[in-house]
Amino acid sequence: DNKNELQVCYTVLIKSVLYIGLMFVCIASNYTEILLRVLAGSRWANDDASDALSAFCFYTGMLAMNGMSEAFVYAVASSTAEIGRLSFAHAIIGGVYASSAPLFVQMFGTIGLIAANSLQMLLRSIFSFYFAFQYFAKRSESIKSIRTLMRGFLPSGLVFFSSLLSYVATRYSKTFFVAATRDCSSIFDAVWIFASIKHIV
Repeated sequence: DNKNELQVCYTVLIKSVLYIGLMFVCIASNYTEILLRVLAGSRWANDDASDALSAFCFYTGMLAMNGMSEAFVYAVASSTAEIGRLSFAHAIIGGVYASSAPLFVQMFGTIGLIAANSLQMLLRSIFSFYFAFQYFAKRSESIKSIRTLMRGFLPSGLVFFSSLLSYVATRYSKTFFVAATRDCSSIFDAVWIFASIKHIV
């Protein structure tokens, strides 16, 4: 059945994006300081730049989720009413972004701008999920609520818990091994290399 195949395809794609996003948020975000030091030198491997890049890892997950969920909306939306609702929702969300971005930047600086963008992507994704729910509910008796649809692609509790543990472990590793080597001026410094290898392993 083509309708069921479309639903399965949608679920698998969204789930895949969420898993990749979790890897960026929970693991990659704690390796940004090493990346900055290797690519840009010790001058850029400071808390501000590292934290901003870590926040961007979270934003990347939000961006990927929004891109995949919104691609489905654009693919199946056909009526003028559906396009109109989509445009209206994006206008409202754009207003939320325009009003929240200056406040977030004032409070948190560069990270605030990334947070405002992440919020915008999250809100757009929520609308796209609701649109997908309405689309599949009309064509499948198994989709009785948006919770039923989301249960199909949200990672399990075990995956969330494992991701949280990964974040805590890599965060601790970063603080314990890498933070103490910030005075090392070169990536070829033996102390920094050894600490970085321990952090990665």
